[in-house]
Amino acid sequence: MATKQTRSGDSKGEQRKNENSEESREDSVRERLGIVVHVPKPINRPNATLLSKTFAITAPSIEDKLVKLYITLSYWNNVPFEVFLATKDPASKANAEGLTRLASLWLRAGGEIDEIVEQLRGISIGATTAFNEGGARITSMCDALAYILDHNRTYHNPIPHKYHKATGEET
Repeated sequence: MATKQTRSGDSKGEQRKNENSEESREDSVRERLGIVVHVPKPINRPNATLLSKTFAITAPSIEDKLVKLYITLSYWNNVPFEVFLATKDPASKANAEGLTRLASLWLRAGGEIDEIVEQLRGISIGATTAFNEGGARITSMCDALAYILDHNRTYHNPIPHKYHKATGEET
C-alpha cells in the first residue's frame, strides 16, 4: 500500500500555491469547455414576517424505521423561500439540518424548485416505504422534502381574502 508522505516543514505558502494551481486548472477546463458559471449570492432573510405552512409527513429514517417529519415552508412573494425539517428521531436530525440548510440556500439564491425536486425525488433509504395521505409513496427524508415542495409551490391561504388572517375581522 502506497502512502503519501509530507514534510513537516511544508509551509502554508506552498499549500496556497497548490490550491491556486488547482483552481486555475479548473478555470482553464471551464474556459476550454465554454462553461460559464454565475452563482448568485443568496439574499438575506427579509425583515418581515413570512407566511409559513408546516406539514407532518411519515418517512423512513436512516435506521430503516418510520418516523414523523415536520416540514415547514416559509413563503416570500408567494413562493417558497426557506425550508425547515424537524424530527424527533436522533439518528435523522443531522440529515434534516443539512437538507434544511442546502434547500434554503438554494431557494434564497433564486434556484428553481424543479431542480430540488428532480435531485431529491426517489432517493430511497432501504426497504421501508411510507404511504401518506392520498397514497403518496415516500421512500426517504429527501423524497419527503421533494414531495412537499412539488405539491406546495405557492402559498394557498385557506382563509377567505376578505378576512384579516390575524384578527379574523373583515377588511
